[in-house]
Amino acid sequence: VVYFFETYLSVRQHSNFSLKSIPKELESILRVIDKEALQKKVQEPTPETTPGKSGTDGESAKEGETDAKQVEEEENEPEEKIEAGKLLETTVSKFIKSQDYGRDKSTFGMINSAVDTVLQLAFLCIGYMPFMWDQAYIFGHAYLGIAKGDEIYRSLVFFTLTSVVDTVLGLPWSLYYTFVIEEKHGFNKQ
Repeated sequence: VVYFFETYLSVRQHSNFSLKSIPKELESILRVIDKEALQKKVQEPTPETTPGKSGTDGESAKEGETDAKQVEEEENEPEEKIEAGKLLETTVSKFIKSQDYGRDKSTFGMINSAVDTVLQLAFLCIGYMPFMWDQAYIFGHAYLGIAKGDEIYRSLVFFTLTSVVDTVLGLPWSLYYTFVIEEKHGFNKQ
C-alpha cells in the first residue's frame, strides 16, 4: 500500500515537471520588479553627471577611496549578478533548466524504485534472508571463529554481508545518477 501511495505521489510530481512556463502570477510580479528596477536605474545619477565634483577640493581623495571600496565590494559579490530589468528573463531560463533536471531525477527515481521493489520481492520469494543467515554462520565460523551459539556475532556478520550485497547492487544506480544525470545538467564537475 505504501509503495502504491509513494508511486502515486511520484507520478503527480513528475507531471508537474512538464510545465514549460512559469506561473502567470509569478510572471506578472517579476515584470513589475523588472519595471521598477529599470526606472530606478534610469533615475540613478552616474559619477560623471554628479554635480559638485570638480576634483579641485579635498573630495577627490575621498572619492578615490570610495571608488576603491565599491570596486572591492563588486569583486566580492557573486558572479551571477542579474542586470536591472533582466529578472524575468533569467528566471524563465533557470525555470526551464530546473524543470528538465527535475523531470530526469523523477524518471530515474521511479525506475530505480520499481526495480528495487521487484528485486526485494524476488529476494523474499527465493529465501534470500535465510540463505544470508546461513552464510553468516559459515563465514563467521570459518574466518572469525564464531561458535554456533554466538547469535550476536552472527547477527553482526549477517548485517555486514547484507550491507555489502546491498551496496554492490546499489552502486550502478548511484554511479549512473552521479555521472550521467548530474553531469548532463552541469552539476558534476569530476
